[in-house]
Amino acid sequence: MEKAAGHKTIPHDSSRKLTKLYILALSAVAFLTLLGQILIQRALSNQTKDSYVVNMSGRQRMLSQKICKLCLSIERSPDSLYRAESAQKLRAALDIWSRFQYGLRMGDTSINLPANENHEVELLFEEANTYYNEIYNKAGNISSVVSNKQWSSNLIREDIETILMNEASYLNLMDLIVKEFEKEARLKVLFLKKIEMILFVITFWVLLLEGFFIFRPAAQKISLVIADLINKEAQLRTLNSQLEIKINERTKELFEKNQELEVKNKQLDKINKDLDTFVYTASHDLKAPIKNIEALFHLLKGQVPETQSKANEITEMMDESILKFKDVLSELGYIGKVQGEIETGTEKVAFKDVIEEIKLSIKDQVQSSGAIINENFKAVPEISFSLKNLRSILFNLLSNAIKYKDPERPPIINISTKMIEDYIVLQVSDNGIGIKENEISEIFNMYKRLHSHVEGSGVGMSIVKRILDNNGGKIEVKSKVGVGSTFNVYFKC
Repeated sequence: MEKAAGHKTIPHDSSRKLTKLYILALSAVAFLTLLGQILIQRALSNQTKDSYVVNMSGRQRMLSQKICKLCLSIERSPDSLYRAESAQKLRAALDIWSRFQYGLRMGDTSINLPANENHEVELLFEEANTYYNEIYNKAGNISSVVSNKQWSSNLIREDIETILMNEASYLNLMDLIVKEFEKEARLKVLFLKKIEMILFVITFWVLLLEGFFIFRPAAQKISLVIADLINKEAQLRTLNSQLEIKINERTKELFEKNQELEVKNKQLDKINKDLDTFVYTASHDLKAPIKNIEALFHLLKGQVPETQSKANEITEMMDESILKFKDVLSELGYIGKVQGEIETGTEKVAFKDVIEEIKLSIKDQVQSSGAIINENFKAVPEISFSLKNLRSILFNLLSNAIKYKDPERPPIINISTKMIEDYIVLQVSDNGIGIKENEISEIFNMYKRLHSHVEGSGVGMSIVKRILDNNGGKIEVKSKVGVGSTFNVYFKC
């Protein structure tokens, strides 16, 4: 289509350049946003750790005071049981105190304490360690002396005095350590604020540049595109009018051709029926001649001396060919028979009656295989359907369940009915050899046989599907190799 006068075409290279700039700008904004988030999350994580360290440092002061109080309570208590309990608490407090004292200085991942990297804090810890060791050792002595049967407060008085002399110095130094940790945390927060401000300024300028160099040119180009689209819309309306005329003409032609196809379909249907009849008749008429040929061949075979090995080999090959020819005729006869039996008439049919009739017809197969057939038609005992068609469906499903049994176990076949929405569902399940998942759809193809060790024409399941298709039904198959198969036959109500 031609462009309307006065409208400019947007250069393709210009659009590509604009797109690249837009993507680049968005990528820059996304990168800055992501970087900001990473820094913020990292700072929050560090702040959480710093807060934890500050809290634990303060807790050390509290524990040192608790240790002093426990030591004093042991000295002043006349009750031996109370002294024993206080000594136990003192030992527990000393364990926690020593662990966190070491962790705050050297780090301990088990209690989430990072190693100290602040030189000032390290110097303070070195100075505090002298007082810490004095308090720790004397408190340890006190917890040990409590168990002495010759108890006297004089035993621990000197230790108490040493602890009290060192406690104030230790507390002062721990105050300084806490302040250093807090100072370090504040410096990290100030640094993060500076980084955030820098990122904000960069992001602001990126967005400002996007507005001048990307969004404004893009708005101008969009205006040109809209004008061009309005022009094309007018042209499309004209084309739509022309297409409507052509569609009407084409619809008229298709209607006429559909009528022709209906006539041809009727002719093809008649031809198919004639072919079915021909197949059945031909297979029937050829049986007598092939029987005569077989009889004559056996007479001729009896005249060949056993010493002539080459002649015997040829006669064996001819014998096999005659047998194969007879099998082909049998299959053709079966196909013609079952195709001719497909009908659309309906009548009330009891599932139980049809199953009993089929079990009687395959009595030898059931007995030789040791098959166990379980039936349950309580949910839906009967159906309005063609008796011949239902018999054909059940015969194929039941006989196949016996044919394709697992050689390691007798076949168990479960047959039942149920209602699902607008369908009567006939379910036939077995414990046979099963079907591979990728081969399930192939069992409905004419002449398709998945197992050569079982006799059959390979048309049974295709006939079943054709019956169901003609009557608005369907069939579903679930199978697992070595476990068995389940066929769900859906009859339209």
